[in-house]
Amino acid sequence: METRRKRLFFFAAVLAALVAGGVYRSIVHPSPRRVAAHTAGWDDGPRSAVRVMTERYGSPDRLAPGAVAWTGRGPWKRIVVRDGPSGRFLEQTVAYWVPLSAIPPLSEFGRGVRADYSADELTASSDDEALNRLALNTAHDIASGRRDAADAAEFYDRTARLAASGKGSAYLTNLLFTPSAPSPGGRRRTGFGY
Repeated sequence: METRRKRLFFFAAVLAALVAGGVYRSIVHPSPRRVAAHTAGWDDGPRSAVRVMTERYGSPDRLAPGAVAWTGRGPWKRIVVRDGPSGRFLEQTVAYWVPLSAIPPLSEFGRGVRADYSADELTASSDDEALNRLALNTAHDIASGRRDAADAAEFYDRTARLAASGKGSAYLTNLLFTPSAPSPGGRRRTGFGY
């Protein structure tokens, strides 16, 4: 009887490990088929963004309800594509030491930029990676004191219009700063993390 119990326990443990392993892989490292199924009912813009980000940065790292995410790809700390009709479905985050004094002008600038002082992150949201680079580069200009919020907003709007007409700018093609390492003095993370 004891041997039978041990075998039953062993098979139950193996079965639980297999099931848990399969579920873990499908959520955390989804297959292309799983990603396609996950985004099948999405609007065209977000679904297209998932396809483009997958071509540029490889398979996503995880799926969540209404979202597909990559972590640590290219210059990005995090990339998240969210379903929805909004024009801000592509969210790209860099590690960035945001000076406390830069928070108000960054908030005034807007343009899809969000600074998280406690997490040392700078995030841009739009429907296009080039516009996210433009927003982050312009936000860096604000944080480093090169532009005030009004000048930055005018520059961003003008550059975005030129981009729509086919003109290029270094602000659109690359990050013009190096994403930062952990903050000086080791700011303690107090917000809600991802």
